[in-house]
Amino acid sequence: MENRKFQIGILALTATILFVGLIIVETVSVPPVYAGSMQDRGGDYSLTSMRVSSSKEAVWVIDARARMAAVYMYDNNANSLVLRDRINIADLPIR
Repeated sequence: MENRKFQIGILALTATILFVGLIIVETVSVPPVYAGSMQDRGGDYSLTSMRVSSSKEAVWVIDARARMAAVYMYDNNANSLVLRDRINIADLPIR
């Protein structure tokens, strides 16, 4: 009988510790983290994302060999990526 009371006491103590931990985690407010820009490169192609507004992002696909860039944005109505612009990198002014 003593062994059973000891096990119940350990379980109650564990539940109390977990409950206090949950209360602490819920009360601590952590600001959300947003990714500013992400990039990936494979061969002659480079992909990067850019925030256009608070609810929209653009995906840039850059072909280094052809010196061309394409800008895609997500269209909520069509549920797909839509080509917004193609840019010839060779025509851009160099600073």
